[in-house]
Amino acid sequence: ADFREAYKGKMLSNTRLYSNVLETLERLRQADLQLCICTNKAIEMTLPITEHFGLQLPMDYIIGGDSLEERKPSAMPLLYLMEQTGAAPETTLMVGDSVTDCKAAENAGCDMALVSYGYRRHEIEDLTFTYLCDNFSDLVDHLGLE
Repeated sequence: ADFREAYKGKMLSNTRLYSNVLETLERLRQADLQLCICTNKAIEMTLPITEHFGLQLPMDYIIGGDSLEERKPSAMPLLYLMEQTGAAPETTLMVGDSVTDCKAAENAGCDMALVSYGYRRHEIEDLTFTYLCDNFSDLVDHLGLE
């Protein structure tokens, strides 16, 4: 409880978007792709951050770690989002930066795009993923949307 209160007051202080995130999300949206945020961060923390950066607008769904009974690496959050959007695992791409994201994608049976930066405690070569992105905009090429 103390951490949550302290974090609430400072969660936007040093939080920054990585380069090309907004532009890439706009490009993905122009391609009529459905976009969701699936984070383990509590929804009460997630929504102010997404609103601050204008990320809620291109998103079809946003769920936090406390939105469902289970959180990543469980498949439940991704399967829930697939159900909401009508997507199948073979047409779903999880984008993330951690072993938790990779395992959630594997558990849900979908492809994984691992960004080579961000919050990660494991070496890239120890993770299972479909694509490696050094820049968020690499997604456009990986998805054949040039």
